[in-house]
Amino acid sequence: MTTEAPSITAPEPPTKPRLGELTVTDATPDSLHLSWTVPEGQFDHFLVQYKNGDGQPKAVRVPGYEGGVTVSGLQPDHKYKMNLYGFHGGQRVGPVSAIGVT
Repeated sequence: MTTEAPSITAPEPPTKPRLGELTVTDATPDSLHLSWTVPEGQFDHFLVQYKNGDGQPKAVRVPGYEGGVTVSGLQPDHKYKMNLYGFHGGQRVGPVSAIGVT
């Protein structure tokens, strides 16, 4: 019978962070709450991009330690496609997208 010792791994070089899933966790008539996962690494900041009711592009910057944001000032009964980008060392990762309805 063999017993496996816990594996000890040497520190790896910094890996590029990865974006996980973006989900709409709450919706009101004028806002959507988004949350996301980062399965690997860490980002400097995030950018949520979407088009407002007039079709104008909007963006919300979120600090890298956050895992969610509430986007407000939206129109009721409207479908929004939210795109999440992660930024790390000047490099952009993403997008991951989710559809939310107010």
